Amino acid sequence: MSQKAFLMAEEFMHQVNKRFCYLAERWQDEKEYEDFNDYIVVIRSLCDQFGVVHVNTTKSPFGFIFAIEGTKFYQYIKGNKIVLQMMRG
Repeated sequence: MSQKAFLMAEEFMHQVNKRFCYLAERWQDEKEYEDFNDYIVVIRSLCDQFGVVHVNTTKSPFGFIFAIEGTKFYQYIKGNKIVLQMMRG
């Protein structure tokens, strides 16, 4: 993993956190009524806006996997915190 990719992931996280938190809170409240695929579309759009490759979106924990310069990262909600984790392998 390059330091550049990690710094870019942190910057991306900073840019999308407000929207990401909104989506996570809304999913918690509306998951019985709304289609998760709609959330995937929004998260994929966020990734596209910042030139980040969307890999996958997860319901539990609510989060998504993205790639920068070939390095995958997982951003998700744990309790009341947002976690950014570099993925191995």
